[in-house]
Amino acid sequence: MPVAGVDVGSVAAKAVIFDPQSRSLLGKAVLPTGWNAREAGEKALAAACADAGGIAASRIVGTGYGRISLPFADKVVTEITCHAKGAHYLNPNVRTIIDIGGQDIKAISIDEHGA
Repeated sequence: MPVAGVDVGSVAAKAVIFDPQSRSLLGKAVLPTGWNAREAGEKALAAACADAGGIAASRIVGTGYGRISLPFADKVVTEITCHAKGAHYLNPNVRTIIDIGGQDIKAISIDEHGA
């Protein structure tokens, strides 16, 4: 079953629908966050599901500064953890990640296990 990630940042809310079995991106969306983080996350997720042809996710992970505003998320994780796990998943040789966000910049160092 496809899974979803919803990242509600200070400027934009992003969502993806991903099939872990085929390792393929099925749908995506980027919308302005605006003043309501929960609503922005809901709209981004709905738009990503629509982009994926109406596919719903079996599990949803929320991240970003607005992650605590996502009652539909099965799990919430900091964006630093998501960056580390995602970079390691895509390329296990990555050791440094630079995140340029809407309000701050983070430099993240990870080990050979993605931690």
